Amino acid sequence: MNRKRIVILVVVALLQAGFTFGAYVTLHSAARDGGPAGRSAWAPVLAAAALVCTVAAWGLVAWVLFRVAARQRETVRLQRRFVADISHELKTPLALVRMLAETLRDGRVSDPPRVHEYHITITREAERLSALLENILDYSRIESGQKQYEITECDIGDVARQAWQLFEPQFAGDGFTVELEIEEDLPAVRGDPQALGQLMINLLQNAHRYSGDTKFVRLTVGREPENIVITVEDHGIGMSRNQTQRLGDSFYRAPDPRVRKTRGTGLGHAIIKHILAAHNGKLGVYSHPSLGSTFVVRLPLPATGT
Repeated sequence: MNRKRIVILVVVALLQAGFTFGAYVTLHSAARDGGPAGRSAWAPVLAAAALVCTVAAWGLVAWVLFRVAARQRETVRLQRRFVADISHELKTPLALVRMLAETLRDGRVSDPPRVHEYHITITREAERLSALLENILDYSRIESGQKQYEITECDIGDVARQAWQLFEPQFAGDGFTVELEIEEDLPAVRGDPQALGQLMINLLQNAHRYSGDTKFVRLTVGREPENIVITVEDHGIGMSRNQTQRLGDSFYRAPDPRVRKTRGTGLGHAIIKHILAAHNGKLGVYSHPSLGSTFVVRLPLPATGT
């Protein structure tokens, strides 16, 4: 008796015993299968089909579980990286603030221009720390569903100027070529001024961090017939297509060594994504490795006559 016939006989025996294959249970009704001859002809086929479906179903379950486990491992890895990056992000400005404050406290600097310069540096680093902590707190509120926006009529040009002023000293100190272009008489948009300012700060911060050797940044604010358009352009290290597709993923930072050597949390674009969703806005990203990036934000204008 060959092996194929043995397998068929075993399967037939299991079918006649009412054996369960996944969701398929064999029945002993002669009326349904045409009697013993009908069972003999169709039982192996039905059993094979049920077995194939069962194997396919378990294969799909195994694949889903594998993907979930892989994603969980990646999330844990990114969270650990986030903790390390946050520690570094906080440590450096705090050390600088402490050193300058102690210098001023001990009276080791008496020259008024230098004292003024120290005060400016302390204020700037404190503002950077506040922006960082606000990002972390906002992300926590977003994840817990507690983030609230205070939507009102706001002057987007004024919001852009305030964000620019925060980074202007850093751009000047690091030798950037900068351009600020804000169209006159822009219409008001409905939005949360603080959140929209945070959006621009995050974009400008990335332009500063990932500038590379060509230190250039341009911020423009203008209008289209139905939108306010905010553009942040740099000539920095740029991104690949795969990297731009992952923008907005929590804790994600590109594997490029030039990115890894800079400070960052990987939360900036996740927060931008949420802010835009709350304002019905859209983000376009145009980037190429080593050629820089351009981020284009479109915020809808209120419909006229409403």
